[in-house]
Amino acid sequence: MATAFWSGMLFVTHPIHTEAIAYISGRSDPLCFVFFLLSLIFYIKFLEGKKIFLGLALFTFLGALFSREAAVIMPLVIFSYNAVFLKKDSLLKKISLSLLFFLPIVFYGIVRHRFLVWTPYQWDGGSTLVRLLTQIKALALYVVLLLFPHNLHMERFVPWSNSFFDPYLILSVIFLLLLARGAVRLGRKESKTRFLFLFFIITLLPFLNILPLNAQMAEHWLYLPSASFFILVSFLGDKCGGYPLTQTRHTRLVPLCLTLLTTFYFFAASQQIRVWRDGVAFGEYTAKKAPYSERNKFVLVGA
Repeated sequence: MATAFWSGMLFVTHPIHTEAIAYISGRSDPLCFVFFLLSLIFYIKFLEGKKIFLGLALFTFLGALFSREAAVIMPLVIFSYNAVFLKKDSLLKKISLSLLFFLPIVFYGIVRHRFLVWTPYQWDGGSTLVRLLTQIKALALYVVLLLFPHNLHMERFVPWSNSFFDPYLILSVIFLLLLARGAVRLGRKESKTRFLFLFFIITLLPFLNILPLNAQMAEHWLYLPSASFFILVSFLGDKCGGYPLTQTRHTRLVPLCLTLLTTFYFFAASQQIRVWRDGVAFGEYTAKKAPYSERNKFVLVGA
């Protein structure tokens, strides 16, 4: 219960979610979030022996796809869950269960091709290598923003990495490797930790510009991945023994720190939501944070 409580509190109060909630075009993120998690929950119910839940899992996954195409990574999430928790089952069964989730993808693809117009985005960031190197820095920044939300705004720009010797790229790689090492060590002891880490990475994949997107990064893209991140943080706090009242004064620091953190997030989110109260306030704020943004200039003109 403690893990569920604190992960919920961190998720609800975190200011980085302001963009997904207040930005009308960001409504696809909460919609996809609901359908995606429902699909995963129904799939787990199916594994418990309730066969009807498989159909519900596939149906809600289809809802996630129609909400946001980034949900296409669901088969990878399902396979990760199978690999982590279905240890007694064969590899063939794990893959077969994952392949079932390609059925909604095929149906969505037919509808998408037949009825919806798709125009590939023309990336202006140079070569594929430059794009991928830059996204390593973006990934590190995503993690930093989840831990310490600061300087939040809609028009983020990450300087292009044209070389492997970019100092910020090197620091980002070291930072991510340290996090990965810690996750691997914890994952050896706890299956839940391993799955949460995989869930975070997999749900971020569609937003790492492996296929060019209309932005280098966006705060509202963290809406779904952040769920596993906060569950992981709360779970680690629980493992530290900080929740039971019978623990020592030292371990009681964990719930105190989480209380202070959620309080900070709450007030930061309250300040951030004011930025979105109208077009003028939003445009002026973004102009201060990102004076290079041509898109924001159109926002100010329209406001």
